[in-house]
Amino acid sequence: MSYKLRGHKLLHHQNEIKNWQDKKMFPPVFIEFGPVGGCNHRCVHCYVQNILNTPPEMMEPDVYLRFMREIGDYGVKAIVLAGVGEPLLHRTTPRAVETAVEHGTDVGMLSNGIPLTEKNIPTLLDNLTYIRFTVNGSNKINYAKTHQTSENDWDKLLKNLDMIANYKKKSKSKCTIGIYTVLFENNLPDLLKWVKHVKSLGLDYIIAKPPNVRMDNVKMFEQLKYEKNQETLEEIKNLTSENFHVELREDLFNDAQTTKKYSECLGLPFMCAVDSDGSIYTCNWYWREKKYLYGNLKNSTFKEIWESDQKKKVLEYVGNPDSGFDIKKCGACRQDNINLFLEGLKYGRVNPGEPEGEKPKHINFL
Repeated sequence: MSYKLRGHKLLHHQNEIKNWQDKKMFPPVFIEFGPVGGCNHRCVHCYVQNILNTPPEMMEPDVYLRFMREIGDYGVKAIVLAGVGEPLLHRTTPRAVETAVEHGTDVGMLSNGIPLTEKNIPTLLDNLTYIRFTVNGSNKINYAKTHQTSENDWDKLLKNLDMIANYKKKSKSKCTIGIYTVLFENNLPDLLKWVKHVKSLGLDYIIAKPPNVRMDNVKMFEQLKYEKNQETLEEIKNLTSENFHVELREDLFNDAQTTKKYSECLGLPFMCAVDSDGSIYTCNWYWREKKYLYGNLKNSTFKEIWESDQKKKVLEYVGNPDSGFDIKKCGACRQDNINLFLEGLKYGRVNPGEPEGEKPKHINFL
C-alpha cells in the first residue's frame, strides 16, 4: 500500500471540497500542533530556531487535554504533534494522544526520538497512526554536528529505534514508523549504510530530502546538487522493497523549492497550526506572527476560534492581493500541492472527482 509521502490527499475528502466550493464553514481536516515551544536539539537548518524557548514553553496539561477532546468532537480528522519543538518533552503527550484517538481524531507524531522511553512506547504505538523520527545524520559525528547535540544522543537514538521496532513486532502494532533525514554533504558518505540499517530494523519507510529553502539556509541548500550525488541517491532508492519504502524527494533538489507554481493560498480552510501557548495560526510558516493569528485556546474553544470573525479577517488579509501579503515569501510549504490543486479547481483547470488508483495510507494527514 502507498504512503503517498508527496503530493496531497485532498481528493479523499470530497465533502470538505464541496463545502469549500460552496463557501460553507467546516472543521479543518488536519492540524499541526506543537505542545512544546522548545527542543532538546538545535538542528543547524531548523526554520524556527529564532523562536525556540529556553526552557521550553509547555502547554498547560488541562488545556492540552481539553483541546484534544474538542477537535475530535468538532470533527477534525487528524492532528500531527510537531510544531516548533519536541512533543515528547511534554509529560502529558502520551495521555493526550490516547485522548484524541478516543474522541475520533487520528494522531501522528514527529520526534527526534531522544525523549522516547520504554514506558511510553506502548501508549504511543497502540494509538498513533504514525510516528516519524527526524535523524539528520548518518553516523554519530555528523549527526551530533547537524543536531548540535552530544554524540551520546546517537547511541541513545539507535537504542530507542531498536526498542520501538521490537515493540511493534511483538505487539503487531499497526502504527507506521518512519525516518526523516535531511541531506547535507557531510552525511552523504554514510547515507547508504544508514538507510540499510533503518531497513534492517523493520521500519516502514525513510524520507530523504534537502533542507527547506529559507533566507538563513539558502547557502546550505545550494551546496547539495542532485546530479553531483546521483550515484549515492540512486543506490538508496534501490533499497525500496515490498515492506520498506525509500522516498527520495528529487523534486526538491537544485532550485525546485524557490518557485511557487500558484498565486493564491487557498488551502487554509483545510488545516491550521496550533502553538504551545494555545495560539492558533494559519500555518506553520507564520508561528508567532500576529497578522496570522486566529485566536487562543486559553480564552476560547477551538470551534469558537475556527468560526470566529478574527479568523475570517485573517483569511481576507491573506486572500486580498492588495493587503501586502506576498505568497512568494513563503518557503517550501505543506500547502504547496493543495494550493496548486485548489487554484486549478477554482479556475476550472482540474476536476474534483474521486481519486483514482490505490487508496493510500493515512488519508486524513493531507
